[in-house]
Amino acid sequence: MLRSEAQTNSIWHVYLSGEETMMIGQTENYWSYLRGVVIPARWNSGKRWLGSIHQVMTNRPGSPGTTRVSGGSGMLAGAITESIESLSAAAYCASIRPVSMSGDLPIAIP
Repeated sequence: MLRSEAQTNSIWHVYLSGEETMMIGQTENYWSYLRGVVIPARWNSGKRWLGSIHQVMTNRPGSPGTTRVSGGSGMLAGAITESIESLSAAAYCASIRPVSMSGDLPIAIP
C-alpha cells in the first residue's frame, strides 16, 4: 500500500470452441480501484460511491500493462500473445460490495 500497490496474481485457462486452449498469467494492481471507489465509499456517510471509473488492472508480466498469453492446444499450440484486463465501475455500496461493475479481457489472437 505504501508503494501504491494492491497486487494479486491470477491465472486464466481459456477454452475456445473446438480444441483450442490458452493460458493467461498476470499480476493485477487494484490500488487505483481501492483508492478511487472502495475507500471513498467507506468514508461516505451513506457508505456508497456513485460515479464512473475505467481502469486497466493488468500490471505485468508482459510489456507495460499487458498479460502474457500462451497457446495451449489446437491451432493455438505454442502461440505467444498479449492481453489487457480492464475494469469499469459505476456504483459501489460498502455493505454489499460492487453494485455496478464489469470487466474486459480482450486477447490478441495471432
